[in-house]
Amino acid sequence: MWSNNLQTEAAFMRNNPAPVIQASSDGKIKAYNPAALEILEKAVLEKSIYSALPGLEESLLPDYNLDELVQHQISVANRMFLFTVIKDKETDSLFFFGNDITVRNRIENSNKKLLHYANKRVKEFSGLYEIAKLANECTNLENLFKNTTVIIPSAFRFPNIIRSRVIYREKEYISEPFEQTQWKLKADIVVGGEISGAIEVYYIEKCPELDEGVFLNEECVLIVGIASILGQAIERTQAENELRRSEERNSIFLDALPDIIFIIGTDGIIKNVNRVDYGYRKEDVIGQNISMFVSSEYKGEFEDTFKKTFATGQLQTVETALDLPDGKHHYFNRLSPVSFDNDNDNDSIILISTDITDRKLIEQTIIESRRRLEFHLENTPIAVIEWNLNFEVKEWNRAAEKIFGFTKDEAFGCHAKDLILPKSVKKHVDLIWQDLLKQIGGSRSSNENITKEK
Repeated sequence: MWSNNLQTEAAFMRNNPAPVIQASSDGKIKAYNPAALEILEKAVLEKSIYSALPGLEESLLPDYNLDELVQHQISVANRMFLFTVIKDKETDSLFFFGNDITVRNRIENSNKKLLHYANKRVKEFSGLYEIAKLANECTNLENLFKNTTVIIPSAFRFPNIIRSRVIYREKEYISEPFEQTQWKLKADIVVGGEISGAIEVYYIEKCPELDEGVFLNEECVLIVGIASILGQAIERTQAENELRRSEERNSIFLDALPDIIFIIGTDGIIKNVNRVDYGYRKEDVIGQNISMFVSSEYKGEFEDTFKKTFATGQLQTVETALDLPDGKHHYFNRLSPVSFDNDNDNDSIILISTDITDRKLIEQTIIESRRRLEFHLENTPIAVIEWNLNFEVKEWNRAAEKIFGFTKDEAFGCHAKDLILPKSVKKHVDLIWQDLLKQIGGSRSSNENITKEK
């Protein structure tokens, strides 16, 4: 098989663990080593190198340039080889040195598949991330639905022929008009445990089908994830809207109350207030210490009550006053400890202040009137006697003492018939008294009385 003048080349070929094939300039196989015999047919001598190595370019030998290094990937015997072609000038032959790259190709193909899969997953995750970001920042559901239909195609295999729509409360949202087709993927939008809408994805043209169908399994999972994100965004938006409406209702209610309601921190700083009066603005009050708005004569008692509210954790009450341009205003205050942080004990106080200035003025007027009345009763020359419902003396002025001779202490609690009524008028007076109790009697009666001396 080997010529005597090629001993060196023959030894090299024979001992090389990789396939080596020698071909003449016209493409006839002249020699091959044992490693090459494992992948070639047994009778290949003088056969064309092109038939032994299918896929080898037929223009290789005539056009081969000695200065060029040529490599070819060729599949032989269910294995993949990279053949490097070298021209031997002395023998005018071509030597084909094969390198088995089957494993390397499998790894490369696997890496390509992994890279392709990773790229697909990146597309899916990017789409999911963009929609999730929009949902978290959502202030308008219609804009969210429209933007979702714009983003969805970019997360699928063939974005150019993908169209989508969102259906919510029988209203449709799309990025652009399209004709619905049979290649459809759908996921329900669930809100509060009930189906409220759906996401639909269409291929508007036929595309290559996979084992799982037109859509990848990952794409099916993706659309369900997007539907879940939209459902959660709808629930959150509904809750936020209801909270906003509730806060608006509460604000209207609180503003309509005649009371001023403060929220105060443990340090006495006002955190919030429903409204303010008498020329103050909310911004003038919030951030200030509540003690600033208490008159000096009430400040000590108020601060003690404030501390006691936190110490006992119970409702406390205290009266205060505030000096204002139109005079002193009096308030009845109810202090109740509350917690706005579930992790902490009572961290604030709700202070409800009721303006009792008018009541205080009325009370003062009544006191003054009573004082004047008492003065007049004590100093009038007419005997004034006040009886209880049992016709017993409750009040006995100085004129009564002088006229009847009994001191106030002597008369107090005594029945009229035992004190100043003679026996002859007792029956008459008793009838008058019964009419008075029934509120049907007259306002005037004349009868004889007796004194202490008689």
